[in-house]
Amino acid sequence: MTTNGECAGQVFEFDHNGDAFTRAADDLVDDVQRLLHRDRQAVANIASHIRLIDKTTGAQWWILKMNDNQGHRVRTDV
Repeated sequence: MTTNGECAGQVFEFDHNGDAFTRAADDLVDDVQRLLHRDRQAVANIASHIRLIDKTTGAQWWILKMNDNQGHRVRTDV
């Protein structure tokens, strides 16, 4: 979330593939509402951004399938 300038208060996400910031929401409340009322694409985006790393070995895992409590089901390609 930016704190000053013309984008102050807006929430941004960073796209590692395109090395760019994209606006996710107008403000924090809008962002929370977006996360609470997600669609299948939003669940896929969440699943594709989750990475778990073992702090001892450095081994990494990604989400292959994700189901949410609203019935959305997604698979990610790794």
